[in-house]
Amino acid sequence: MAGSTCVTTPTTSQCGANGNACTTCTAVDSCISGACTIDPTSTWLVRPSQVRVNNSWDATSAPDIFVEIWCPSTATSISYTTTTIGDATTATWAAGGCTMTADQLLNLGFDFRVWDEDLSDHDLVQARTSATPMDSHLRAGMLTGNTATLLNITFTFIKQ
Repeated sequence: MAGSTCVTTPTTSQCGANGNACTTCTAVDSCISGACTIDPTSTWLVRPSQVRVNNSWDATSAPDIFVEIWCPSTATSISYTTTTIGDATTATWAAGGCTMTADQLLNLGFDFRVWDEDLSDHDLVQARTSATPMDSHLRAGMLTGNTATLLNITFTFIKQ
């Protein structure tokens, strides 16, 4: 870099254009057209990482929670199902998930559904619901929200 002008061939460690000073892109960004941005072709793992529910689904014990996700939201079949976390109002997962491109994540999003597993019929905790993260969620590596039936749900995003 000479003065306030960036290099002629920008990289993620020296990104800038049109005489702008170089900046260093974050680990999840790429230097595209002289600006740090999330590469739409990059692949991301989407993982349900935590769900908190109240215990109103089972009369005699805490719920047995599992989550289904569709990647992207337009998928016609379930892309991933978590393991069941038994007798807990807070369930956490540190593995698994499905993959999508950043373009799919940011434009189509993903769907999820939460169940309380029972011996015969499962109790629906949260009907199929859409979530569409923003760039800031991918950079933060997570999206947390709540619904009328979920105290909160967190999804983790990991660039592959």
